[in-house]
Amino acid sequence: MKHFVKLVLCFVIFSDLSFSQVIMQEDFNYPAGDTLNDHGWFAHSGVGLNTILVEDGSLEFSGYIGSGIGNKVKVIGGSGSREDVSKTFTTDSVQNIYVSLLFKVNAATANADYFFHLRDELPSSTMYRSRIFVQDDGSGLKFKVGLSKASSSIIEYYPTAISYGSTVLAILKYTYTQGASNDIVQLWINPALPGSEPPTDVTASDVNSDIIVGAVALRQGAQAYNVLVDGLRVAYQWNDLPLPVELISFNCKPTGTNIFLSWVTATETNNSGFYIERMKSGNEYTPIAFIEGRGTFSESSSYSYLDIAPDNGTYFYRLKQIDFDGSYSYSQEVKAIVNNLNEFSLSQNFPNPFNPTTRIDYYIDMRSLVSLKIFDLLGNQVAYLIDEILEPGNYSVTFNASGFSSGVYFYRLENELQSITKKFTIMK
Repeated sequence: MKHFVKLVLCFVIFSDLSFSQVIMQEDFNYPAGDTLNDHGWFAHSGVGLNTILVEDGSLEFSGYIGSGIGNKVKVIGGSGSREDVSKTFTTDSVQNIYVSLLFKVNAATANADYFFHLRDELPSSTMYRSRIFVQDDGSGLKFKVGLSKASSSIIEYYPTAISYGSTVLAILKYTYTQGASNDIVQLWINPALPGSEPPTDVTASDVNSDIIVGAVALRQGAQAYNVLVDGLRVAYQWNDLPLPVELISFNCKPTGTNIFLSWVTATETNNSGFYIERMKSGNEYTPIAFIEGRGTFSESSSYSYLDIAPDNGTYFYRLKQIDFDGSYSYSQEVKAIVNNLNEFSLSQNFPNPFNPTTRIDYYIDMRSLVSLKIFDLLGNQVAYLIDEILEPGNYSVTFNASGFSSGVYFYRLENELQSITKKFTIMK
């Protein structure tokens, strides 16, 4: 009599655990004394002159997710050429952009000058937008914060002067508007946390050409200001910046023939709850359960769900987090393989489409010579991934398609007795 055993394997297949659609974050978690050019930033002006350096210690602002992490940088204006630096990021569509940052002004002059701005991703571009200015208020004890879209003379100011040495949380919003030269630039200073997007504190009034935002930039201008900067975040939504529903972990664990899903949040804002969605390889995601959230909560919370005895196959799970206003965002995925140990099987690669790497999982049911080959649409073999004798068990291989053109390809797993063929898409 044959005995069939069901095997459940779980994989965590993502690194960014947050629900928030954070496009870029920068906590300057680098050794003190390093230049930003060593860590993904590039100089777009004054290359190599009075470079911006990392300093020990971080800035802190109560309730802000970027508070107290890593180190900080010092941006110093003054006479002579000085290096300005940018860090690019990639967006998946033209959506409104929110940028948050912490800064502390130690000195400013009677003449306004800007230390931070947005720009497009082209290194040669000089279209500097969403400029944040600092200026002494005339007392020598406090400074003013100003905003322009692109002007250095038409500046709108936050109404309240701020004491030197205070840590400030600033949130910028760049709103794309249909038409030419009419995108909107807005600024909030020290907004209440947590909370939904409040009325704007400052709206830029100057009219200038629009850009597709693709980089943040630190600028060391001609005026003698001294500004510390930390805790940069770029996102699509307000709640993704100050206090999002932030995941500490999302895991799956086999428990017999069931799959146990668990996740932990560090903080929650306006969180109605979580839909647990499941997809069997080759199909679409469908919701299988809803777990209520904790609304707005600044401490850690734990959640779990048991998926009872799913059929054999490769499954992907994700969480759809729903706010009270109906807005939602997705976690990335965990993967589970449920497999009868008597089956020779080949899973659909993940991700698919992909660029440049993908993972292929397969199960070998008997000791045999096994091959895994890649073919183009004409049937030409273009790659050999496996060609060896394997013992029974689960295996995986990563395929790097860096040298391949975009298109549809086939991959075939075979031994002496059987073969399985599936297809994938390379998209560059």
